[in-house]
Amino acid sequence: MSVSQHDVPYPQLVTERLPPYKTIHVNAAWCRQCGYRADDLIGRPYSLLLGPSPASSLVELLEQAFSSGRPVTCHAVYFTKSGLPWQAELTLSPLLDSSGSSSTYFVHLLRPSAETALSVSS
Repeated sequence: MSVSQHDVPYPQLVTERLPPYKTIHVNAAWCRQCGYRADDLIGRPYSLLLGPSPASSLVELLEQAFSSGRPVTCHAVYFTKSGLPWQAELTLSPLLDSSGSSSTYFVHLLRPSAETALSVSS
């Protein structure tokens, strides 16, 4: 899959739909927010960003979205490369193929909170 798009102002990540949900694309806004470089994340499981002990309710919700192919919006806690937590509103949505069917990829769009933007600026 080739991902070609203009950089959007919000952090955006694309993962595979099946476990371990490997990252296939990450935009510059995501890299700025979390402190990782794109090559730190490409090919790595999405769980890397959720830290060592993600909330089980979040993991269940994300797995339901992946398995059903339906979008979901929720609040999530992520971790920067240096280990600092930050919160964001996550919208997880399947990418659709040319026929409008759900593909094997999901896009993750984040809307960081104002508090996060202030605390994770370094």
